Amino acid sequence: MQGREQDAGGWCDELPQFEPHGGWSQIQRRRTRVVWVRRSRTLAAVLMLAALPLAYWLQRPEPAVVQVTMQAASDSELLAARTPELANNEGVRVLEAQLARVDRELQSCYDVQASASELDLLWRTRHELESALLVAYRRPEELVSL
Repeated sequence: MQGREQDAGGWCDELPQFEPHGGWSQIQRRRTRVVWVRRSRTLAAVLMLAALPLAYWLQRPEPAVVQVTMQAASDSELLAARTPELANNEGVRVLEAQLARVDRELQSCYDVQASASELDLLWRTRHELESALLVAYRRPEELVSL
């Protein structure tokens, strides 16, 4: 076996030496460029795939949570404006009862997953009642009871 290795080494010495036209540095630059092109294409593909969920997320309609936060802000304003004397006012009690009814309807619509148009109508009604109630809290003497 040792004899074969020596024969193979001698045989390689007889082959002509290869020297490329531009030299080995040109081959190295070409290889580096090929590797960088592949990496940049891979990175571009990954970024495009990562952008798909972002594009979907940006096109979604505004969630109902935003409306709930608007509701919480006006509720705190209502609580701050309400005084114990207002509980005896008939007009205030009627408005509070209507607001409670709309709140129950909203909750039942959310429970049965009602359409967005139904929910939007109820939210507008609720905001109108809140505005009326806030005016009633600030100026109860102007309420007209039937």
